[in-house]
Amino acid sequence: MSLRRIGFSLWYGNRDKKRLLESMREIGFDYVEISLDYPWPYEQDFQDIVKKAYDLGFKIGFHGPWRDLRLASPINEVAEASRKVVKKVIENISHFEPEYFNLHLISEEITFDGKVVEKIVKRANETIRFLEDLSNEFSVVITLENNPHGHFAYPTFFAQVSLGSLEFCLDVGHAVIAYYNAGETSYTPLGVISDWINIIGKDKIYVVHLHDVIRKNESYVNHYFFGLGILDLKEISKFICEKTNVQYILFETFRKNRDNKAKPLKENEVLNVVRKNCR
Repeated sequence: MSLRRIGFSLWYGNRDKKRLLESMREIGFDYVEISLDYPWPYEQDFQDIVKKAYDLGFKIGFHGPWRDLRLASPINEVAEASRKVVKKVIENISHFEPEYFNLHLISEEITFDGKVVEKIVKRANETIRFLEDLSNEFSVVITLENNPHGHFAYPTFFAQVSLGSLEFCLDVGHAVIAYYNAGETSYTPLGVISDWINIIGKDKIYVVHLHDVIRKNESYVNHYFFGLGILDLKEISKFICEKTNVQYILFETFRKNRDNKAKPLKENEVLNVVRKNCR
């Protein structure tokens, strides 16, 4: 078995979640990243799903809430409210002893003004120190993930903050569409990944999210099943596993392009590709 754990994503919106867990275990996945989209983790069925995953032998990571959270907001009240939610959620899930807890640094404020950028960076650093304290208090590894757009969508922005003891989650699809939608299409996907590794450091990249990217209506869209888009799974997985010390590799695929005649790779096929390239 690979030293790296290979997983799949599960969230509140999945149909027949227990059957999905069973089928992914039969295929051979090592872990599941459970996305804490509301109303999870506040409802009983969440507890039942986590118990089912453990009973099947899965390791578990969590993707923290993000839709209504703005941890990098320059508005103090917004950032504080977001931190309170994160602390409450970590309190609720820490007894599961997860492999990691993943979060996004987000601010939706317009950043053409340097003063606004300074305040966002200041807030992000404050939030990172807050998260370090939570990581120590609850003995949970916390990772920060790059965004598909906005201030923390590019590696140079993460160079403005200090991750400290936090780890990093490199979402390859987010990284590629951030570059390409900004017009940086001269970069190859491996070139984009190299930029991130050079800034973050190979030892800091703890989790990698993988999904395909397609071009749609003059822009690039991610979270597609592999085999439908522009990313070469074999090439990317081999490169990442050679160039970083990643511990967890997650397939975060939700979309199938109904207009595309190509057939997506099946779960066992993507698992076999990564297993072969990440021994």
